[in-house]
Amino acid sequence: MVAERRQHDTERQRLEGLDGEAFEAAWIDAMVKGHQAALDKLDRELIPQAGAGEVRSHLERTRETIAGHLEQAQALQKPAGG
Repeated sequence: MVAERRQHDTERQRLEGLDGEAFEAAWIDAMVKGHQAALDKLDRELIPQAGAGEVRSHLERTRETIAGHLEQAQALQKPAGG
């Protein structure tokens, strides 16, 4: 968790130095990267360790939501008309 926190702080500082289209592109890239990292953690660690039951069901629903957000962010990365 400490390494993840440092990564987030570094990314935030980088974004603070940008504006306009550069900020928008970097922010979308950060959202894609963050959502993909969340899916990876769910798939590799959290869901397999949850066993059966309500916790696993909640994590699986959460995964679906995050995957949807990732798709939306990836669509924003694509250039207009592409």
